[in-house]
Amino acid sequence: MKMCQSVAINTKTDLRLVLAKNIRRARQHAELSQRDIQKRTGIAQAYLSQLEGGRWSVGLDTIAKIAESSGFVWHELLNPDFNPVMSA
Repeated sequence: MKMCQSVAINTKTDLRLVLAKNIRRARQHAELSQRDIQKRTGIAQAYLSQLEGGRWSVGLDTIAKIAESSGFVWHELLNPDFNPVMSA
């Protein structure tokens, strides 16, 4: 099991933007479209688009579904230094 480093994130907006970037990176690394994630998780493509744009906050259950559908663990998507190539 990989350990996650403790990183200071200044605001909820910063965390939302980190998560948005990492959801997109994980999905693209897995060579999946937003529609593919929708089919695997039941999460609407429009909502995924909003998440990837950093426009919505999201619950841990949803983060876990998205991470798992892309081949990652939920906490990896919260890491500001997430690198899908190194994590896979």
